[in-house]
Amino acid sequence: MNEYHVIGKRLPRIDAKEKVKGLAHYTDDLKLPGMLCGMILRSPFAHARILKIDASRALKVPGVKAVITGEDTVKVKYGVISRSPKFVDEYPLAVDRIRFIGEEVAAVAATDPDAALEAIELVQVEYEALPAVFDPELALQPGAPQIHDHAPGNISREFHLKQGDVEKGFFQSDFVREDTFTTQSAIHAYLEPHAALAAWDSDTLVVRTATQYSHYHRAEIARTLGLPSERVRVIPTVVGGAFGGKTDISCQCLAALAAYRTGRPVKLVYSRAESFESTTKRHPYRIRCRSGATRDGDLTALQVDMLADTGAYASFGPGLMVKTFASATGPYRWPHVELHGRVVFTNNPTAGCMRSIRKAASSALRPGHRTIRIPWRWIR
Repeated sequence: MNEYHVIGKRLPRIDAKEKVKGLAHYTDDLKLPGMLCGMILRSPFAHARILKIDASRALKVPGVKAVITGEDTVKVKYGVISRSPKFVDEYPLAVDRIRFIGEEVAAVAATDPDAALEAIELVQVEYEALPAVFDPELALQPGAPQIHDHAPGNISREFHLKQGDVEKGFFQSDFVREDTFTTQSAIHAYLEPHAALAAWDSDTLVVRTATQYSHYHRAEIARTLGLPSERVRVIPTVVGGAFGGKTDISCQCLAALAAYRTGRPVKLVYSRAESFESTTKRHPYRIRCRSGATRDGDLTALQVDMLADTGAYASFGPGLMVKTFASATGPYRWPHVELHGRVVFTNNPTAGCMRSIRKAASSALRPGHRTIRIPWRWIR
């Protein structure tokens, strides 16, 4: 038998010593000469139109080098599922409308945090408040506030899957059970909040950030700045926890935008409150399930309706529903299945990727079984 030097061996993590000794460099540990501090002005409204932004007083604060609004950008949207235009729905800075409390309205770059904070407080924004909706069931009702013009009825994506005839399956069932399951929104709460440091290196904009998706971040930073992708480089730093939450764009485009405008390095680090308020969460789900079985324990039919609250923007919501469909039937063979899933916009904070641990299917399940026979009491 071959002896391997890696496979089957107990090997230490290559970064373990640096981390336990406190020598690892996270994004907020990095410093560059002439570096500016970035801060974000966020919306106090869940749904509103931006009528006017006046940054004149903020620009007079000593040390302030730039105040940037959506009107100062190329007004190009980004999205996690960037291959489909209808899922590319978010600006780095709001251009015309606000869709959740905490959305980015303006960015400030200053020589120190005190100047940046003072400038943020002096930016004057005139809003027109709009009706908001926070429940996905209510968001589907006629007359509900329309969150995106491109998504009638507030549906980001709708899915259907059908196999066999569920009504026939329920007719053949001795037992039919109906259940409703709900899951709650949750924040990842990683130890390291979102952070990015952007700086020019010759004619290339280099962004150092804790990221789970560096090539996507590079493409979307380039897109929102109107630069060719070869002029943007993303260097992943040590990640202080992520669990899916550092897949989405957060502060990367804003730090890059500030560095692009000022020509100086800009570091942007979210506070814990900002991470909670404005970055992606886990999708809350409402799942209605109708299942049938015979007295012998044969599963006959499964009908599932799934509603996911994706919040103000699509993020990975449509992709997540695909994964939900893949696991909705569990490890069992159902002769008759009907699945219906909707990803719904609301004025809640955007929901995105969040990792979890899944239990493996029972080892008793073997390929080739047409129907899994289990006692009905096991699934009550």
